[in-house]
Amino acid sequence: MSYGYHHDSFAKGQAFEDYVQKRLFPEKDYELLHQTNSFDQNSQRYVGDSRLPDFRFKHILTGNEFHIEAKYRTRPFQDAYDILSETQVETFKSVHTPQIPVYIVLGYGGSANWPDYVSLIPYAIYKEQSIPVPVAYQHRINRSSVNIDLIHTAAQPTEKTPKTPVSSESITSETPATPIPPKPRNGALKYWISGIAALLILALFAVGFSNTSTTPQEQLQERIATYYRLSDANDLTALVDYISPEMEYWYGIKNPSPQEVIDNIKTYRKQYPYSETTIDWDRFSITPQSNGEFYATYPLEYKVKSKANAPWRSYDLKLITVWDQEYRLVSIQEVK
Repeated sequence: MSYGYHHDSFAKGQAFEDYVQKRLFPEKDYELLHQTNSFDQNSQRYVGDSRLPDFRFKHILTGNEFHIEAKYRTRPFQDAYDILSETQVETFKSVHTPQIPVYIVLGYGGSANWPDYVSLIPYAIYKEQSIPVPVAYQHRINRSSVNIDLIHTAAQPTEKTPKTPVSSESITSETPATPIPPKPRNGALKYWISGIAALLILALFAVGFSNTSTTPQEQLQERIATYYRLSDANDLTALVDYISPEMEYWYGIKNPSPQEVIDNIKTYRKQYPYSETTIDWDRFSITPQSNGEFYATYPLEYKVKSKANAPWRSYDLKLITVWDQEYRLVSIQEVK
């Protein structure tokens, strides 16, 4: 835990630690092996183990152990969240092991006892004091008991039986003979040629089909492009199909219904019925998630005007979006 902050910061930190312990790692699933001392305890007498991460848990079913450092941030600073102090970056190097790894649980937005979002960040791959907002969002998890599969621990080393080396004498360089097909009779020659031609056509068709297939990421990219084309065209009827019925976040509105999203768009469109959206595809990024969702981050230029002959008002936005398995929008927010 960090030192030198105002007592209110520690109060928020304590509230988030309670949230992490009770909601993300509840006692029905995890055994609490260690918890660092509170601010009040350290203000009276400093305890050395306070340099350890906030928690050490043990999963009841698997026995896997790991450390958790809990951090809550109301908002980012310069497009990044502070997650570790300079001291923690160094001291955690001696704490983290493949068998008992360190993870940072970052809560952001909302309140310390109920954040809008939670991310589980592996210290093994991100040993920095701050983390960019899009990267933090890529590690977002559900606000419920953490699935132990998200915690990657190495198995304890076990003695292995050495493999018996293969003798070079047992390796043969002889190439197996390729059977030569019998020459077709004259009467069957035309059928044989026709069969070969049919196989060639099928092979060409298969190659052509495989070349035209697209990945889920490519399909989502095209769907996002269509989403903005429909938005610029004010085609709200078609736009409804692009919005998840379980919407979590819409530009500051929490858990809106699809109709509330459409009503919000209509209200804005009454003032600015004309718009043009240009996505910076060179900086467009899609990250698949283990739950089947996709995180898409991208900057775009958004231009609006109130009348056809009015001047454009231009905005440069950085967006973080979440899309479900059916490529429907679950969450969208601007990074400021």
